Amino acid sequence: MPRPRRKTLCLWAPGAAVIYDEPLNLNKARTDLVFYPVPFDKLVAPVCPEAKLRKLVKNMIYVGVAAQLLGVDMAEVEKALRKQFATKVKAANLNLAAVRAGYDYATANLTKQDPYFIQHMDKLRA
Repeated sequence: MPRPRRKTLCLWAPGAAVIYDEPLNLNKARTDLVFYPVPFDKLVAPVCPEAKLRKLVKNMIYVGVAAQLLGVDMAEVEKALRKQFATKVKAANLNLAAVRAGYDYATANLTKQDPYFIQHMDKLRA
């Protein structure tokens, strides 16, 4: 689910799920897509006091929203983040806080309206 822009919505297949920044009001652009508005600026401010990092941290809020909507276990997301930032505990904690903010927002405010999910696999198939 890449981040959408109004001009690219024409490229999306009918029934696609669209997570977007709420102020863009993209949900009025097409009626055949599933829209999930998220107030990224409101969610990132309490998580990331440093303004210059907020643009990067917003992406992790998006990860949290997508994880919740796709049914990804937060423990799996945290495991991946801790591995990615193994030597940078502060960065891991900041990113994890942003993911949790997105996940919690989606849990409390978004109703699943699409058929998409990710299923955990114990082993990769060859």
